[in-house]
This record gives sequence, C-alpha cells and structure tokens, in this order.
Amino acid sequence: MADLSNLKIKDTYQLLLQADASGNVQNLQGATPNPFIVNGNLRYVDGNQQADYYLKSDGTGNATWAQLTVSGDIYISAATMNDTVLQLHTTSGTTINVPVSYWSTDGSGNYSNSGLTGNVGIGTSTPGEKLTVEGNISASGDGYFNNVGIGTDSPGHTLEVKGPESTLARFYDSSNGSIGQIEIGTMDIKVNSNKMQFRDADNTPILTITDDEYVGIGTTTPNEKLTVVGAISATTDLYFNTINGGTF
Repeated sequence: MADLSNLKIKDTYQLLLQADASGNVQNLQGATPNPFIVNGNLRYVDGNQQADYYLKSDGTGNATWAQLTVSGDIYISAATMNDTVLQLHTTSGTTINVPVSYWSTDGSGNYSNSGLTGNVGIGTSTPGEKLTVEGNISASGDGYFNNVGIGTDSPGHTLEVKGPESTLARFYDSSNGSIGQIEIGTMDIKVNSNKMQFRDADNTPILTITDDEYVGIGTTTPNEKLTVVGAISATTDLYFNTINGGTF
C-alpha cells in the first residue's frame, strides 16, 4: 500500500492538499486548514465495498462501508416506487431508499417482476406457487377459484377432496351441527332430525332415509325397511316372504 504520510498536491502557485502522518487529507487553501470537499464523484475502495452499501462514519470521522441496519421502530407514512427504488417516507420527514432491482414500474402504477420467480410467500421465504401461505387464512369476502383441492395439490375437478377413509368432508349449519345440506343442480340432499332426504327443485322430499335404517319413497315417515306411498311398477318378478293384505 502506498505511504500517504506527508503527501502533498500542489498546483503551479500554491499548496492545495496535504496528508499528515495518519493519512488524513486536508484542504490547505485559505488561512487555516479546511475540510476536504468533493463536488462531484468520489470513489472509495477498501476491499469491503458492495452494491447498495453506504459509507458509515464513526465518532472520529473514520468511514467504512456498511449495510443499512435499523434498530427500534420506524413509522412509515407513505411509500412510492421510483424506477427500481422503493422510497419509504417516514413520519419524521426523512426518506429511506431501498433498492428493489427486480421490480419496476411503467409510471402508471403498474408493477412488474423481471428477475424473481413471480411467486408470493406469506409465512415462507420459498413460495412454490403464485401464492403460498404457511399458516391459517381468514377472509370476510368472497373467493373465486377454478379447481379446488383439499388434500391434493392437483385437483382435476372443481372440488376434489382426498384423505383417509374417515370423514373426508362435513357440511353442517353453523348454529346446529345436526343439520346439513348440499345442492346438486336443481335438487339437494338435506340431513335434519336424523333423516337424510333427497329433495326436488321445490324442496319436496322424494326419498327419505332414517337413522334406524328405514327407507321411505313418497313419505317422510317410513315405518318399515321400505315404505312406498304410491304404486310400484316392476318388469320382472317380485319376491315376498309374507303378504299382509293389499291389492295386486
């Protein structure tokens, strides 16, 4: 390394700069030494310089390259995007410039990602999808999706549920856990009072199954394994163990 002690820079008429034995440079123009002022570009190379570092001074004026670190709270009043720099405007009136070279703006409020994967992670720094959330999600509005997979990340249907043989899904009223209903096209399946009913578009029960294994067609109160209110038509034989009255 070059020895800067007692280095002197002169023009034709007078001494301009001088470095003392400690390497401190002083501007010697004028009656007394003045601070060294550079009006223009200054390059300081000490081997520690890196992109987006800044020169940090200690109490004696010695400068070193350092990263921007913050301790304590910062209160942000607004933020703007200036080309590839995110500007955070604090309540104290200062502006913190954060280089974000992967994001750019077209000046109309539209932002694009030109260097990252384009994935967004909440609770994770390595999102594998356009949006990856590690944790619970709470929403008060509507959500719109194409295919939804529960227990699978590659659903082939509008709703696909995959899991063990135990209960895969449960549908029930928020105020009464014994009531549930699923609409399928113009019909629905409803469970209430220990009965499952298949109902038409007018909510009229077509078939009723009770929890004591009775099935009713045309009735909501079957009292036998199969109770039919109405005529029965068959194209093949019917077999009975016992016939108690009735018309055939």
